[in-house]
Amino acid sequence: MACFASHFEDRYLPLDPSFKDGMCEDDYYELLRDIPVMVMGFGWEDYHELDSARLGAQLMSYLFEPPLEGYDEGETGERVALVDGFAPEYQREAQRVPDNGITLDAAKRILRGRKWLGLRNWAEYINQSTGNWFLDTDNE
Repeated sequence: MACFASHFEDRYLPLDPSFKDGMCEDDYYELLRDIPVMVMGFGWEDYHELDSARLGAQLMSYLFEPPLEGYDEGETGERVALVDGFAPEYQREAQRVPDNGITLDAAKRILRGRKWLGLRNWAEYINQSTGNWFLDTDNE
Protein backbone atom coordinates (compact mmCIF):
# COMPACT_ATOMS: atom_id res chain seq x y z
CA MET A 1 0.00 0.00 0.00
CA ALA A 2 2.82 2.42 0.87
CA CYS A 3 4.44 1.93 -2.54
CA PHE A 4 1.15 2.58 -4.34
CA ALA A 5 0.48 5.68 -2.24
CA SER A 6 3.93 7.07 -3.00
CA HIS A 7 3.52 6.58 -6.76
CA PHE A 8 -0.01 8.02 -6.67
CA GLU A 9 1.20 11.14 -4.83
CA ASP A 10 4.05 11.64 -7.27
CA ARG A 11 1.65 11.67 -10.18
CA TYR A 12 -1.61 13.11 -8.83
CA LEU A 13 -2.14 14.55 -5.35
CA PRO A 14 -1.19 13.98 -1.70
CA LEU A 15 -2.94 11.19 0.19
CA ASP A 16 -3.55 10.80 3.89
CA PRO A 17 -0.21 9.96 5.60
CA SER A 18 -1.62 6.71 7.00
CA PHE A 19 -1.31 5.15 3.55
CA LYS A 20 2.43 5.71 3.41
CA ASP A 21 3.04 5.00 7.09
CA GLY A 22 1.69 1.47 6.84
CA MET A 23 -1.28 2.23 9.11
CA CYS A 24 -3.78 0.94 6.53
CA GLU A 25 -4.63 -2.63 5.65
CA ASP A 26 -3.15 -3.97 2.44
CA ASP A 27 -6.54 -5.08 1.11
CA TYR A 28 -7.26 -1.64 -0.41
CA TYR A 29 -10.61 -1.39 1.41
CA GLU A 30 -9.82 2.01 2.91
CA LEU A 31 -8.57 3.32 -0.42
CA LEU A 32 -11.70 2.18 -2.24
CA ARG A 33 -14.06 3.49 0.46
CA ASP A 34 -13.28 7.14 -0.26
CA ILE A 35 -10.59 9.34 -1.76
CA PRO A 36 -8.18 9.94 1.13
CA VAL A 37 -6.77 13.28 0.00
CA MET A 38 -4.92 15.66 2.28
CA VAL A 39 -6.89 18.86 2.70
CA MET A 40 -5.19 21.87 4.24
CA GLY A 41 -8.00 24.31 4.83
CA PHE A 42 -8.28 26.49 7.92
CA GLY A 43 -11.12 24.99 9.92
CA TRP A 44 -13.12 25.48 13.07
CA GLU A 45 -10.56 23.68 15.23
CA ASP A 46 -7.69 25.75 13.80
CA TYR A 47 -9.54 28.95 14.65
CA HIS A 48 -10.20 27.84 18.21
CA GLU A 49 -6.55 26.89 18.72
CA LEU A 50 -5.15 30.23 17.53
CA ASP A 51 -4.04 31.09 21.05
CA SER A 52 -1.35 28.40 20.73
CA ALA A 53 -0.37 29.35 17.16
CA ARG A 54 2.68 31.40 16.17
CA LEU A 55 2.43 35.08 17.07
CA GLY A 56 2.34 36.14 13.42
CA ALA A 57 -0.64 33.87 12.72
CA GLN A 58 -2.41 35.23 15.80
CA LEU A 59 -1.83 38.86 14.82
CA MET A 60 -2.86 38.35 11.20
CA SER A 61 -5.98 36.42 12.20
CA TYR A 62 -7.02 39.10 14.68
CA LEU A 63 -7.11 41.68 11.89
CA PHE A 64 -9.92 39.88 10.08
CA GLU A 65 -13.49 39.07 11.00
CA PRO A 66 -14.16 35.47 12.10
CA PRO A 67 -14.25 33.28 9.00
CA LEU A 68 -17.60 31.52 9.55
CA GLU A 69 -20.86 32.32 11.29
CA GLY A 70 -20.84 31.11 14.87
CA TYR A 71 -17.03 31.10 15.19
CA ASP A 72 -16.98 34.06 17.50
CA GLU A 73 -19.79 34.78 19.92
CA GLY A 74 -19.93 38.29 21.38
CA GLU A 75 -17.73 39.42 24.25
CA THR A 76 -16.55 35.91 25.10
CA GLY A 77 -15.43 35.06 21.58
CA GLU A 78 -12.08 33.89 20.31
CA ARG A 79 -11.07 37.38 19.16
CA VAL A 80 -11.42 38.76 22.69
CA ALA A 81 -9.50 35.84 24.19
CA LEU A 82 -6.83 36.18 21.52
CA VAL A 83 -6.19 39.89 22.10
CA ASP A 84 -6.16 39.36 25.88
CA GLY A 85 -3.18 37.06 25.40
CA PHE A 86 -1.19 39.61 23.40
CA ALA A 87 1.68 41.59 24.90
CA PRO A 88 0.64 45.12 25.99
CA GLU A 89 2.18 46.81 22.93
CA TYR A 90 0.10 44.58 20.63
CA GLN A 91 -3.04 45.14 22.70
CA ARG A 92 -2.71 48.90 22.19
CA GLU A 93 -2.37 48.48 18.43
CA ALA A 94 -5.25 45.98 18.36
CA GLN A 95 -7.59 48.74 19.54
CA ARG A 96 -7.24 50.28 16.07
CA VAL A 97 -8.82 47.20 14.44
CA PRO A 98 -12.62 47.29 13.92
CA ASP A 99 -14.55 45.41 16.65
CA ASN A 100 -15.47 42.50 14.39
CA GLY A 101 -12.32 42.68 12.29
CA ILE A 102 -11.84 43.56 8.64
CA THR A 103 -14.13 41.75 6.19
CA LEU A 104 -12.63 39.65 3.42
CA ASP A 105 -14.05 41.98 0.76
CA ALA A 106 -12.52 45.00 2.48
CA ALA A 107 -9.20 43.17 2.84
CA LYS A 108 -9.12 42.42 -0.89
CA ARG A 109 -9.89 46.07 -1.61
CA ILE A 110 -7.39 47.70 0.75
CA LEU A 111 -4.54 45.16 0.71
CA ARG A 112 -3.44 45.65 -2.88
CA GLY A 113 0.03 45.20 -4.28
CA ARG A 114 2.95 42.90 -3.54
CA LYS A 115 3.66 44.54 -0.19
CA TRP A 116 0.39 43.19 1.24
CA LEU A 117 0.28 39.87 -0.63
CA GLY A 118 1.04 37.71 2.42
CA LEU A 119 -1.61 39.38 4.55
CA ARG A 120 -4.19 39.24 1.76
CA ASN A 121 -3.37 35.55 1.21
CA TRP A 122 -3.85 34.88 4.94
CA ALA A 123 -7.28 36.56 4.87
CA GLU A 124 -8.26 34.36 1.94
CA TYR A 125 -6.82 31.25 3.61
CA ILE A 126 -8.70 31.60 6.90
CA ASN A 127 -11.89 32.32 4.93
CA GLN A 128 -11.34 29.32 2.63
CA SER A 129 -11.41 31.64 -0.35
CA THR A 130 -8.07 31.02 -2.07
CA GLY A 131 -9.46 29.38 -5.19
CA ASN A 132 -7.39 26.27 -4.40
CA TRP A 133 -9.55 23.26 -3.51
CA PHE A 134 -6.95 21.81 -1.11
CA LEU A 135 -6.64 25.09 0.80
CA ASP A 136 -10.36 25.85 0.75
CA THR A 137 -11.41 22.47 2.18
CA ASP A 138 -10.91 21.35 5.77
CA ASN A 139 -11.41 18.02 7.52
CA GLU A 140 -14.91 18.96 8.63
